[in-house]
Amino acid sequence: MGCSRRAGLLLAVAASHLFDPVDRPVWEQAVSAVRDALPESEFSAAWEAGQELDRDGVLAAISALADVIGDQALEAGKPPDEPRFGLTRRELEVLRLLADGRSIRAIAEDLSLSERTVEHHLLHAYTRLGLESRAAAVAFALRHGLA
Repeated sequence: MGCSRRAGLLLAVAASHLFDPVDRPVWEQAVSAVRDALPESEFSAAWEAGQELDRDGVLAAISALADVIGDQALEAGKPPDEPRFGLTRRELEVLRLLADGRSIRAIAEDLSLSERTVEHHLLHAYTRLGLESRAAAVAFALRHGLA
């Protein structure tokens, strides 16, 4: 999901759950900017998805958007000091903690994430790296100096 679509999803969450009328002009500007950045069908789909999110879904969406923004900032600045293997900053962080022997629950607590979000990051990392198990992920991290 692209950055604009995630933003649309989170704007819908704000409208449904967190909206503060004092911030209405800022919120309306953000909605307008995201609407301009997306085809109407994608904006509508993101909006509907955002209105249906539960707490874990909101946290996962915020985390994913933060990863995208962080990755874009890295790409705009100097190149990272280490290989990224096609992983986001958060996926690398979760992989490092996994290789350090931490459980899903411990990783979630360390990073202030839900266990579901940690599992989501690991699934993406496994897919991007062509791995099929925790053992393979740990071996990859060790082999590449990530742990």
